[in-house]
Amino acid sequence: MNNSEKYLPIKQTIENFIAQTRQTKELTLMNLYSQMENLFQKTGFREKQKFGVKNILIMRLDAIGDFVLTTGFIRELRLNYPSARITLVVSKFVYPVAELCPYVNRVLAFDIKAGEELLTMFEKLADFVEKNLWSEHYDMSFSVQWGSENIPALLMGYLSGARERIGYGYQIELLHFDKLPPKDQDINYLLLTKPIINPKNLIHEAEHHSYILKKMGLPIHSEKMELWYSMEDFQNARELLEKIPSDVKKIIIGIGAGGGSRKYSVEKYIEAFKNIIKKYKNKICFVIIGGKAESEDAEKFQKNLPKDSVLNLVEKTTLRETMALIAQGDMFIGNDTGVMHMAATFQVPIIAVYRQPKDKDQIVPGVFNEYFRFAPWQATAIILRPDHALGDCKDVPVYGGCKYPDSHCINQVKPNEIVTAFENMMYYLQHTHSTSLHK
Repeated sequence: MNNSEKYLPIKQTIENFIAQTRQTKELTLMNLYSQMENLFQKTGFREKQKFGVKNILIMRLDAIGDFVLTTGFIRELRLNYPSARITLVVSKFVYPVAELCPYVNRVLAFDIKAGEELLTMFEKLADFVEKNLWSEHYDMSFSVQWGSENIPALLMGYLSGARERIGYGYQIELLHFDKLPPKDQDINYLLLTKPIINPKNLIHEAEHHSYILKKMGLPIHSEKMELWYSMEDFQNARELLEKIPSDVKKIIIGIGAGGGSRKYSVEKYIEAFKNIIKKYKNKICFVIIGGKAESEDAEKFQKNLPKDSVLNLVEKTTLRETMALIAQGDMFIGNDTGVMHMAATFQVPIIAVYRQPKDKDQIVPGVFNEYFRFAPWQATAIILRPDHALGDCKDVPVYGGCKYPDSHCINQVKPNEIVTAFENMMYYLQHTHSTSLHK
């Protein structure tokens, strides 16, 4: 019997489940579980390997910064299972960042879209696991994301047929019942064999990943992050930077952000940079990085700053070339975003502007405390934040402390604060080897 025949009952059951869900317009996971579990048993997916763990599946289906913070977990998992065949599944956008990971045997891209209808996403998952995962018969799967957006990874882990399914479960207190019905509140115990409960104390996101291994009783050798690019990526980046004299500091500028309220005003950045240039003329060059969304803002930098003080590389590099650029920089200035976490990985000193006001630190629950969860990890950094929440952001424990879709609380950070931070960081670059300058 070939694989297509062997897995036909599973495929047909999933197709029937999708058809039934379309009819009832209610995706009930208990029904799926009751139909699938027996089939997984019959087709050998639940059989324990005689000679230890052979195949492992890791799923991280969200943004670049989140993946960067997972890289230490991937390395430590490999160190604990040196002989296993490891498959890593990431979103299509993140794939170039993960592609050269030396700790996995295979990297796959899954096309996940924000706000996608649950049933549409489920159909895509079913097709993906049939084509890419069933033939592997995974001993373990890991869903390392946590919070309210990890349902795609939880479903992928279950549909893959993995015998042991480990990771953070769906956060019941954040469950959107317009996406899943209340009767599936026990979703964690349907989709996972070992749901990990969040630690009581608020910890950094990088620690959240290694916490999974600790709960499994596995040793952690290091919690540092890693990133990987090719020699070609490095050479291409170096050629782009060649026009900057060797005695001029390369200041990498990350002006993008995952959301509008995380984005510090470009006009305020320009005001700060003008004052910095007055003091450090001919000693620094601002290297602007980003994609298409940052092209208009990058042009503003070019128009408003001296020509020889700005190098606009927006839309001129691949993701891995961007990583190589950051690694060759002397300093990073920007918003809380994926490229900032890349800078932290390469130990490039960081000045970052965050939206979460200081007066919200003690009143927001752990899952909402963006600053503590996503501060630059193990990096020299000065972090600038507003002192107080503005307007009706004051009384609502919203994620990041600011409820508006555009620059709001974050814009209270004054340009002269960036100037002072820059002066302090330049002093650090010239005189010290400290590892923490958090403000």
